[in-house]
Amino acid sequence: VCGDFAGRIIDRLVRPYYNAALRQLDAQLASADDLDTTLKLGLGYPVGPIALLESTGLAHHYDVTQALFEAWGEPAYAPARRARVAKTLQSRKR
Repeated sequence: VCGDFAGRIIDRLVRPYYNAALRQLDAQLASADDLDTTLKLGLGYPVGPIALLESTGLAHHYDVTQALFEAWGEPAYAPARRARVAKTLQSRKR
C-alpha cells in the first residue's frame, strides 16, 4: 500500500538514477557501453541504464521526468539533456 502522490513508485525511484547516468554520459565519464557494463558487472544489474533507456525511448523518459519535475520541482527529476533532445526530435517528426 502506498500513499496518494504524483508519480508511480518505480518512476520516482529510478528516473533520477537514469538522469544521473545520462548526465555522466554527457560528461564523458565513460562510453555508454562502459557505463552499462560497469553497472552490470559491478552491481549485478541485468541491463545497464543507457541500454534500458534506448530500448524504452529517451522521449518517453523525458515525458515521465518532466511530469515528475513539474509535480515535485526536485532537480533530480529535471529531464537530462539527451532526453530533451530526443523529445525535440520526436516532436519535429510529427
